[in-house]
Amino acid sequence: MIAVSLFAGEPQRLRDRLLLLEGQVPWVELRLDDAPRDLDLADLRASFPRLRFLAAYRPLEPAAAAARAAGARRAAAAGCDAVDFPLDDALPDWSGSVRCVR
Repeated sequence: MIAVSLFAGEPQRLRDRLLLLEGQVPWVELRLDDAPRDLDLADLRASFPRLRFLAAYRPLEPAAAAARAAGARRAAAAGCDAVDFPLDDALPDWSGSVRCVR
């Protein structure tokens, strides 16, 4: 799999980058570390149907586990094609509904 990694920071800047990538690469790793809470992931996903989205939340320290799990669940509910779970994190009960990457 070839994926381009993008931080989901400022929404318009992210959309501009996704426009450049659509049709050029199959997968985008969407880094949710600094994503605004009001980022509409479902709308973003629907706006770029030719891209496949792998959602990731990279801060790996134990204190970030709850935020990582919440971000992963939000991404799965929004229709992301896959969610990246760190090896040290237990897979949540709902993870069977989405492709999991480790």
